[in-house]
Amino acid sequence: MSLPAPSSYLTQVFSIHRFAALGTAIPSILAPTVLRVGQSTKATTEALFLTQLWGAFVLGVSGIAHVSTKFMEKDQVEVAKAFTVLFGVSTVVAVRGSFHATDAAAARVLSGVAALFFGLFSAYGYGVYLGSQDKGKKL
Repeated sequence: MSLPAPSSYLTQVFSIHRFAALGTAIPSILAPTVLRVGQSTKATTEALFLTQLWGAFVLGVSGIAHVSTKFMEKDQVEVAKAFTVLFGVSTVVAVRGSFHATDAAAARVLSGVAALFFGLFSAYGYGVYLGSQDKGKKL
C-alpha cells in the first residue's frame, strides 16, 4: 500500500509562497525602514518595531509553507484551509483600513496589501476546492 502523494497544485503554491514570504520577512526584520519607501512621514520607533514584529510573523508563515511542501495532500489541504481563513480575514481588514487611511500613501499601501492577501486567499482557496473535488467530499 502506497501513501498518497502531495497535491502538486498546493505544493507549487506553498513553494512560491515560502520564498516570497521569506523575501518580505528578512528586510522587515533587518531593515524595516526600507519598506517605508514612498511614504511621506518618518517612521516612529514604534512603527519600526511593528514592522519587525510583522516580519517575524511572515517568517513563521514562510516556515509553515516550507514544511507543508512535504506534507501529504490531505494535510496540505488542512494547512491551506487555515491559510484561506487567515488571508480572507486579512484582505477584509486591509480593505477596511484603506478606506479609513488618513493619507493617500497609506491608502495605496493598504490597497496593495489587500490585493496581495486576496491573491493568497484565492490561491489557497482554490487548493482547498481542488482537494475537496479529489476526494468527493464536502468542505
